Amino acid sequence: MAEKQKILIVDDRKENLVALRQVLSGVDAEIVEAATGNQALAATLDHHFAVAILDVQMPGMSGYELAEHLRGDKRTRMIPIVFLTAAYADEQHIFKGYEAGAVDYLMKPYSPEVLRGKLNVFLEMDRYRCELEMHRDHLETLVAERTTALKERVKELKCLYAVSNLVAEPCKSVDGMLKAAVDLLPPGWQYPEITCARITYKEQEFVTDNFRETPWKLSADIVASGTKLGLVEVFSLEGKPVFGEAIPVDIDAEFRNNRILLDTDIGDSLLFFKLGENLFCGAFHVCGVIAEYFNHNGCPHARE
Repeated sequence: MAEKQKILIVDDRKENLVALRQVLSGVDAEIVEAATGNQALAATLDHHFAVAILDVQMPGMSGYELAEHLRGDKRTRMIPIVFLTAAYADEQHIFKGYEAGAVDYLMKPYSPEVLRGKLNVFLEMDRYRCELEMHRDHLETLVAERTTALKERVKELKCLYAVSNLVAEPCKSVDGMLKAAVDLLPPGWQYPEITCARITYKEQEFVTDNFRETPWKLSADIVASGTKLGLVEVFSLEGKPVFGEAIPVDIDAEFRNNRILLDTDIGDSLLFFKLGENLFCGAFHVCGVIAEYFNHNGCPHARE
């Protein structure tokens, strides 16, 4: 439920506060009273006010001084200020009120209907402003999330591009290609500085220089033409989130041992994966492509 809007009323005379509260009884807002300028400033620390009604003549801090303080603070400078006074009806004091930051200056006796009408306008403006701020915050959050996702996608695409260059090298051995491929995996991850990887291919292992087994990993089979040829594993060296959201890094069993399937046409490879975050799944395409490449073209060692 949305918080009820609030109106600040400031007057050093108790009877004036009581009378003003009675006039505002028909306004759909919570009324917060203050008898001095200092009390009013203290109230702004705990409340968001849609509008403030100030007396001009008060002991200590005058209404003009209070208005200047409110205008000088970024938290309160947008509060519409209405001066309500039985004295100082001359033009000089009225102009002084507007210079202090007031949006209206009313003299007593005043029409309660007119005051309530003005306040309802200010309350509606405050509602619109709050809605706009909520939309702005939501949009800023969306932009930040999409920017993060885009940066991670760019890292993944760079990884896959580098792999495509590996496959395009005709004279590179399978060992050399897989060692180069395993070194390409951590840079495609969200936290490359705490990521290591291992590729197992036909009982051979290829690991990154910082490799260490930890409880936090994702894995996928390398399957080419229906035959399982090996396994790709990516480990997090620390207990940080592996994915974009702050989720536990010790991944549930449903995220483990997921399978890459490639059809027999390397130019038209079908990639199926079931991982918690698609953002990083493309890295597992690396080894499937290499395996399929050598299935079609033969291993350089065998040709020798």
